[in-house]
Amino acid sequence: MRATTKRQLITIAILAGLNILMGNLVAGNGQQLSGETVAAHSPEMRKAVLTTFLVSIQFFSFILGALAALVPYRQQQYSEKWLTFSLWIAVGLQSFSLVASVIKLLFW
Repeated sequence: MRATTKRQLITIAILAGLNILMGNLVAGNGQQLSGETVAAHSPEMRKAVLTTFLVSIQFFSFILGALAALVPYRQQQYSEKWLTFSLWIAVGLQSFSLVASVIKLLFW
């Protein structure tokens, strides 16, 4: 594993941890598809926050990375580009989410 990939994985882990902490602080009431209200600090909402930051963002990043890796770039193999692009997208999404949480915490 390259040093860049290791740094990206560590960065994603740190950002996900911070997002989980911040997400539990700034999460508001939610609503299920059935119309039922989910309280802000309920176990169900905490599970949703964990699922979002540990699974959903990474899954979405790997799908976008697969599309971005189709673009020819420096004669690299598809699998190498896919991993690199996917990790950069995950870092970007986690960073955006953290900045949004901080803004919500400070200004709302």
